[in-house]
Amino acid sequence: MFVTAGARDKLVQRRRDAFGETYIAPLLAEAKRLEMDADDVKKMIENWRDEE
Repeated sequence: MFVTAGARDKLVQRRRDAFGETYIAPLLAEAKRLEMDADDVKKMIENWRDEE
């Protein structure tokens, strides 16, 4: 199978962009409504990661 040089990097970047739009943007919007700042969100993510 032949793949264009840099195709994987482009695909990964598109998926990262989609991840941001699908998950991060709504997460930050909800955090803002809850009057949470970036440090609060980061701590929450770290706490959840540590529990798994």
